[in-house]
Amino acid sequence: MKKLTFLFFFTFLFSNDLIYNSSRWKALLHYDTNFQIQDKNFYISKNPTLKKEFFSDIKAFKNKKFQCRFPARKLFIEKKLNITFPKQKCKDLEIYKKKAPYKNISLIFASENIKDPSSMMGHTFFKFSGDNLANSISFYTFINTYNPLKLIYENTITGMNGYFILRPYRETLYNYLENEKRNVWEFNLKLSEFEKKMIYFHTWELKDINQKYYFTSYNCATVVFYILASAKPEILQENNFWLTPLSVTKIANKYKMIQQSNLLPNDEWFIKLLENQVSLSKIKKIKSIIKFKDFNKFQNLKLTKENFYFITLAQTYSIYLYKNNQLTKKEYQQLNNIFNNYKFKYQFDISHYKNPLKTPPERQIGVGFRNEEKTNFFKFSFLPASHSLTDNNKEYFNESALKIGYISFLANQNKILLDNFTIYNMTNLIPYDILTKPISYNFDLSIKRKYDKNLNKKLFFNTNVGIGGDLNVFTDINIFTLFDIGVQYHKKVELVYYPKIGFSIYEIFNSKGMFYYQPTFIDNKFVYNKYYFSQNFFLKNNYKISLNYEKIDNKNEYGFNIIKLF
Repeated sequence: MKKLTFLFFFTFLFSNDLIYNSSRWKALLHYDTNFQIQDKNFYISKNPTLKKEFFSDIKAFKNKKFQCRFPARKLFIEKKLNITFPKQKCKDLEIYKKKAPYKNISLIFASENIKDPSSMMGHTFFKFSGDNLANSISFYTFINTYNPLKLIYENTITGMNGYFILRPYRETLYNYLENEKRNVWEFNLKLSEFEKKMIYFHTWELKDINQKYYFTSYNCATVVFYILASAKPEILQENNFWLTPLSVTKIANKYKMIQQSNLLPNDEWFIKLLENQVSLSKIKKIKSIIKFKDFNKFQNLKLTKENFYFITLAQTYSIYLYKNNQLTKKEYQQLNNIFNNYKFKYQFDISHYKNPLKTPPERQIGVGFRNEEKTNFFKFSFLPASHSLTDNNKEYFNESALKIGYISFLANQNKILLDNFTIYNMTNLIPYDILTKPISYNFDLSIKRKYDKNLNKKLFFNTNVGIGGDLNVFTDINIFTLFDIGVQYHKKVELVYYPKIGFSIYEIFNSKGMFYYQPTFIDNKFVYNKYYFSQNFFLKNNYKISLNYEKIDNKNEYGFNIIKLF
């Protein structure tokens, strides 16, 4: 190792930009205002500080054990100080290099999975590939309870056991596309050789840590964020409050780390996409041909663009049916042979059809005014994640809502009221199609002010589920219906259910309107009719103005909110 002279140390210690305070060193230690990783084995020094850990590492890297354990830190220090530590043979690290080559590194985003609370905002991880091998590297947790209160407590207070897993990418992809029916976006990263090594070696440093998984403060996105920062330390200046898989993907794009994207859709999503390119009569024809096994009607078609979409849809639909045991293997192979005989010159680029990078920001803070029965209130609201039905959801596959931790207060000179605390709300309005026949659904777990049987507003603990349907009448108009049933509690438990029918429409001037009608029943007795209307304007710099009106029998409520998305 090159000798570190007294002059060098003097210059180093008193420079304005101390190396141990650099962004890359903080990224390697997952340091924000404090150390994010609690495992003592992640640090060489006892009671670490940035400075103490830096000098402890320099001293320790004369030892084989620590060189092999922390190759990214070693590489950083050698480059920054222009020194070379004595080379050591690292058997396990060499096996890692051989089994998981990193010629290409991609950031992977899997869309949300509402069935798994740990992935209800999606999942993000890395793909390392090269020499005809591809592996996924992911940080995740297991959900061992479906008790919502226990789940919230573990995810935010005590933490859940976190795990790093390295496995063949094809297995990970199959699980997301086939088992969980999620779309997967691959974002190939633009990195120098040094930056690739930092990501690759830092991932190695994390593999054995004992780290708790927290839904809000240290999740899969947090880990990816710090790994990316080891390559591009300037991203640490971004607001990392409650990082989500989508937000960290957007950060990578903002700092021009993404050079190419590729969408791998699940079959149901791809069918819906292709249906937009094929007439309804042709869609019915596909269904009829396959239903009555008249496969020869798919043969000898002209190589037109219209027939390209027709055959592509028919082929995708046959794959969907086969995977769902609605076609035999022989029938599927017969169809596949017919489809593969076509040599169309057309291609269908779906990568930019719906792009998660174009969705609005996931956090919202709002202020506004609300009038309830001639009583005026100031309204404050905060949504830490993620979006509502009245937002601009054009870059999502369908109209949806996901609210986690939403809270709103009403205040005037006389009182302050908790208006709504939504622990978890999910609504998925999936447009109906004659091939896959999807169902729309809804779930809500919240504490909110609602009308009781006597039409007095009280604070209820509320949970309900609902199913229904959605019809995409035109590109910008959706008609939906849901039937919700659940329980509410205020001094006693009550059964509540209500059908709901409404529509949403994207309008001119970058705006969106929404209306629904909802009769409400409590303990099997009709109580009131509710009419709801909202008009929303999407402005520059991620601002939104929302106008709202509700009529509950003879009671009227209205207001407006100015909302900042960030």
